[in-house]
Amino acid sequence: MGLIDIQVWARDPKQFGQRVTRYQRPIEQKESHKWLKSFAGAARLQRQLGAATTVVSVGDREADVYELFLLAQKDPLHPKLLIRAE
Repeated sequence: MGLIDIQVWARDPKQFGQRVTRYQRPIEQKESHKWLKSFAGAARLQRQLGAATTVVSVGDREADVYELFLLAQKDPLHPKLLIRAE
């Protein structure tokens, strides 16, 4: 057991109030992009280790984003996803 990717993150005070434009911005410009970056790191390790080892990408409620599930479906050997619902 171990950690693959850890991101220490805090919202930039200058970015408060951007919620009103969330539907117009691509995922790369959103705070939730950090979940895709973390999953990509887990996917790289899963490919290196192969199917004999299970890699699990864990996220909180904020990780429940459509783009993350799309990313996971693209790779048949993707790591497992564990996302907290509440």
